[in-house]
Amino acid sequence: MRTQTPFPTNWPVLGMLPGLLLQIHRIHDWLTQVLEAANMTFLLKGPWRSGTDILVTVDPVNVHYILSSHFVNYPKGEEFQKIFEFLGDGIFNVDSGLWEEMRNSSHAIFSHQDFRSFSVSTSVSKLRQGLVPILENASEKNILVDLQDLFQRFLFDTSSILMTGYDPRYLSTEMPKVEWGAAVEGVLDGIFYRHFKPAFLWRLQHWIGVGIEKKMRSGIEVFDQWLGKIISAKREEIKNHEKGDAMDVLTYYMTINTEKYKLLKPGDDKFMRDIILGFLLAGRDTVSSALTWFFWLLSKNPEAMAKIRDEINKKMPKFDPTELHKLVYLEGAVCEALRLYPPVLFNHKSPAKPDVLPSGHRVDENWKIVISIYALGRMKSVWGDDAEEFRPERWITDSGTLRHEPSYKFLAFSSGPRTCLGKKLTFLQIKTVAVEIIRKYDFEVIEGHKPKPVSSVLLRMQDGLKNHQFYRPRKQPLLCTMAMIIGLLDIIIAFIFFLVLYCLFLHMRTQTPFPTNWPVLGMLPGLLLQIHRIHDWLTQVLEAANMTFRLKGPWRSGTDILVTVDPVNVHYILSSHFANYPKGEEFQKIFEFLGDGIFNVDSGLWEEMRNSSHAIFSNKDFQSFSVSTSVSKIRQGLVPVLENASEKNILVDLQDLFQRFLFDTSSILMTGYDPGSLSIEMPKVEFGAAVEGVVDGIFYRHIKPVFLWRLQNWIGVGIERKMRKGIEVFDRLLGKIISAKRKEIKIHGKGDAMDILTYYMTINTEKYKLLKPSDDKFMRDIILGFLLAGRDTVSSALTWFFWLLLKNPEAMAKIRDEINKKMTTFDPTELHKLVYLEAAVCEALRLYPPVLFNHKSPAKPDVLPSGHRVDENWKIVISIYALGRMKSVWGNDAEEFRPERWISDSGTLRHEPSYKFLAFSSGPRTCLGKKLTFLQIKTVAVEIIRKYDFKVIEGHKPKPVSSVLLRMQDGLKVSVTKI
Repeated sequence: MRTQTPFPTNWPVLGMLPGLLLQIHRIHDWLTQVLEAANMTFLLKGPWRSGTDILVTVDPVNVHYILSSHFVNYPKGEEFQKIFEFLGDGIFNVDSGLWEEMRNSSHAIFSHQDFRSFSVSTSVSKLRQGLVPILENASEKNILVDLQDLFQRFLFDTSSILMTGYDPRYLSTEMPKVEWGAAVEGVLDGIFYRHFKPAFLWRLQHWIGVGIEKKMRSGIEVFDQWLGKIISAKREEIKNHEKGDAMDVLTYYMTINTEKYKLLKPGDDKFMRDIILGFLLAGRDTVSSALTWFFWLLSKNPEAMAKIRDEINKKMPKFDPTELHKLVYLEGAVCEALRLYPPVLFNHKSPAKPDVLPSGHRVDENWKIVISIYALGRMKSVWGDDAEEFRPERWITDSGTLRHEPSYKFLAFSSGPRTCLGKKLTFLQIKTVAVEIIRKYDFEVIEGHKPKPVSSVLLRMQDGLKNHQFYRPRKQPLLCTMAMIIGLLDIIIAFIFFLVLYCLFLHMRTQTPFPTNWPVLGMLPGLLLQIHRIHDWLTQVLEAANMTFRLKGPWRSGTDILVTVDPVNVHYILSSHFANYPKGEEFQKIFEFLGDGIFNVDSGLWEEMRNSSHAIFSNKDFQSFSVSTSVSKIRQGLVPVLENASEKNILVDLQDLFQRFLFDTSSILMTGYDPGSLSIEMPKVEFGAAVEGVVDGIFYRHIKPVFLWRLQNWIGVGIERKMRKGIEVFDRLLGKIISAKRKEIKIHGKGDAMDILTYYMTINTEKYKLLKPSDDKFMRDIILGFLLAGRDTVSSALTWFFWLLLKNPEAMAKIRDEINKKMTTFDPTELHKLVYLEAAVCEALRLYPPVLFNHKSPAKPDVLPSGHRVDENWKIVISIYALGRMKSVWGNDAEEFRPERWISDSGTLRHEPSYKFLAFSSGPRTCLGKKLTFLQIKTVAVEIIRKYDFKVIEGHKPKPVSSVLLRMQDGLKVSVTKI
């Protein structure tokens, strides 16, 4: 740093990766500095043997050579097509003959006069009926608008109309949620980071579904679902009405002449999806980006805005698309904005054969070559010393006409044979928008707003472009930088992991389940390879390790974990030496969102929480309240949904149904409030998405150093960002309920209410001195813990219980027979007679416990009965999932679903000690809701097994999510038949 050089150091093994990560938050500006100092071409070295070296160039002679004169030797290439695989066989992702036919056919439609007229009329109509009403409303009510969001909505609507003939109507004063937009951001951000990762790594992450690749997968699913519906509808439309006079691109390609274009496949829905997806992204995201940065530059340069407005008023008092060419200064300003802020930030090529560029740089076959369009537009050696300035005048000749710049210098629309076909359409749309709104409206960017470009493939502003003269944003200095650095720490770990991967594969040949303990990295690489099946893998490890194993984390990371399932250790930790094994500070940090709830506290406060909650849960009136609530919700909520599914022959997701059922019933029991989430309408359940984000984040906190996840949480990146949002949902929803409950008690008193919130708000503080009934935060902590326990553990148990029954029809038949014989009409007092049912529930809980592990930390150093020494504050994890599958505990058939193991020879239920059957924990912290859980599960089972039969959709295999609570990744989709 003392030399002030912009060049990153080329470190042994790691290459220039550390320097890249330090600059990732400003990657494009940094590359501009590097390329200016490196005579416009620079080799960015990736880690050793990672295949991530990149030759970056902005030298116009190289650009012309690659994109034009030697175009044939520089196709997209396999590397590009792998990275951008989501584009499929669209025009932006293919080479050679298919590309030529795509190019020629799309040129025919885009250059067609009728299509251009269709484009102008669509844009003008959407402006006047969509954009203008929103701006009018903002102006009249003096409210903030985000121009980036408005332009994205405007371009999505217009692009969708032009490409498919369908108007999604996202541009309206109601501002509906745009699922497509979030999908695009997730996919394009993921594509950006793929350029710095080895292909094997991002492919593995994509297959497993972790990190930014998980967002990519979700985004691609949105594309596929959305376009699938439109393509299907379009085929029906064409079938019924023929082509007609439709001018949209989808109709054009579905009815294209295959004699002329032999490689195109109009009858292939996937091919249609690929074509339209590429054009939609180009139409929505590049043009909206251009408009956003154009208006940002005008807001920073009011003299340019004034000149454009004056030119519009003088030369075009009334809008006429045929007269747009007269607005020379406007077009000069648009070109200048595209030079400084090109929507597509770089071009990626791979030579088919080794070559030497005009700059003298040798490139080998399949090298990764990146042309930085952003940096090229700012090169002083290309554009002059004022290259960083916004000066539309540079585009205007002395005679007042527009100055032409060669495409290899002004690369916003690419160059050579792949020059953007939509160039004229883009200028038409940008100028149309500019004319229509600049003449009518003025904008003022909120004070202190500085746009932060997102590190992505396409240029967009991180926080949008918000305009309002009174709005004052909360400033967050340095957070963007830190967020990018922390968000990319997984890349550092990944590359180090890459260096030892070949050793891992050699090690796997030994057929041992134990992960190798590597220098520095510990057992992290082995853990990462198994993260998608972590609980089954731990089962194998623990079976081979005599039921106790020390999982070593990276050096000095504080992530070592002693994992045990040895029943003598379990009994020792949870029962006989309970006092030395509290939750501990480590647990309370990780589960901090639970606050002072019963599941997160120790010592005196825990004892009072335990005693007070035992008093209410064991109360007969509360138990009756629980049964009546469950039965009512089953008959008025669950049964109507199943009836509807049976009658209409539609699929239902049992996991979702059980989560809704338990959310409603738990909410009634805990707060007295029924959210009504279980109904045929299936309303969105904000609480459910929040829970998933939080409990998944908690899982990953166990394998991250504390400093890292705390920093990520503070900044708000990765899964910690989802956690923060989830906790905000908890706080908001419970805050409203607690406030309403206080008012209710104040006005009407306690009355005969039996819900837990009322109970704790009116509790006797003489008896329970440490409880704080008047503290809303304390009430929130209590209720949140109980809600999670009531909704998520019981719904998990029900889901896996029914999955096992559907896989074991003989067990389902036995349960149905038992119900029909012993309980012809439902009576909760008779549930104990259903022995086989309860045995099947126990067996399901043994194999699929809702809470997958128990976390403890010793207060003082100790030696476990197994002989393992544990020091103060060590992280000890008891794997409840693995314990239920230990052959050394349950026999050689431990992996089998066999309810009979729970039934004695006399036909009664067999008791198993809690340190062996740990679904409800053990010792002083044994779950208080055990009886209530069995009551709810058996009530649901009796009420629906007697009436309905279910069939899992063909090929469905449940995938457990890597999380704290056990749930199925894709739900449990079934068909329903009434018996």
